[in-house]
Amino acid sequence: MAVGDRLWGQEVDLAAEELMSRPKNRCLDREKAKSQKIDLSSVQELVHATGFKAFDLGLNLPKIDWSLMTSLVKRWWDTTNTFHFPSAGEVTITPGDFSLLTSLRVGGAPLRIDPQLWRREGALEWFLGKMPPLHSRGRLDVSWLSKTFMKADILTQVSVEQLTRAFLLYLLGQTLFANKDSSVHTQFLAPLRYLGAVWEFDWGSSVLASLYGNLGACSRDKSFICAGHYRVLDQLWAFEHLLQFSINTRHEDANCVPRYERWWAGQQKPRSPILSFPEWRRVLDRLTVNQVQFDPWGGISEDVPLARSRVLDRTCSLLEGPFCRAWYLVDQVASQWRPCAKAF
Repeated sequence: MAVGDRLWGQEVDLAAEELMSRPKNRCLDREKAKSQKIDLSSVQELVHATGFKAFDLGLNLPKIDWSLMTSLVKRWWDTTNTFHFPSAGEVTITPGDFSLLTSLRVGGAPLRIDPQLWRREGALEWFLGKMPPLHSRGRLDVSWLSKTFMKADILTQVSVEQLTRAFLLYLLGQTLFANKDSSVHTQFLAPLRYLGAVWEFDWGSSVLASLYGNLGACSRDKSFICAGHYRVLDQLWAFEHLLQFSINTRHEDANCVPRYERWWAGQQKPRSPILSFPEWRRVLDRLTVNQVQFDPWGGISEDVPLARSRVLDRTCSLLEGPFCRAWYLVDQVASQWRPCAKAF
């Protein structure tokens, strides 16, 4: 069973043995314990209201095509933050691309993290409901968050908010700021303090800057695993921009935003040709201008949420994240933003 399915079943059966092992003043009698169920729909609603619905859906994505992703990484130049294809020219993941693919806007209040939050046990217990087991100066395993979330007790308004923060932190560690250690830093709890204000922060710039930085590290062999939100690169960005990969789509609605829902809603999944790393390199080296969709967003209506985020592609911008800064250089990818300039 997929992770998202386990976490978001409408009702979670609590093991009767676990309930019986708790103090008497915290559990029901034996007959009630056997049928006790906890409704987590309110937690899911809060998660979706914060703007992270696409990442909740993204927990059930198919396996990464590492050969394709590695081939793309080898075409990345960190001096310009673009992919270089010998025949097709330069292409990149623009701010507009990122917003329309993930539903995270680029822009808003700076992401205020607190690297020293792990030192305050009382604050951590307030955020999550219990003190997490920490290692490496404030990092915790995302597996602990998953196990804790699955063992939710009877829900109150306070515990609903704590479970929501735990699940959002789990999402950040599994998707937006994923790393090889499968851990997440408690510093990201700070912007989750007020759940109604989570959407106001500039998550898009933070995640895109981290992705640029990790692509640069991998392209220079400083890292062997591409951290950050690499799923935007593999099986999302590639399927939208490289025409020969655009197969097995769920539906062809041009106004489908975020494109997570276009590619992974329902049972049909995108499939790329099964090729080895050397074969993918030869395919990318031979890409022509006609095989690259420089502007896959041309058919989107202006009324669609985040449609006007494409305007961001027309100017240079400094993307700031919790781990690095990166420039989006508009002059390097004129072929991607010129159609946008005509549309808006």
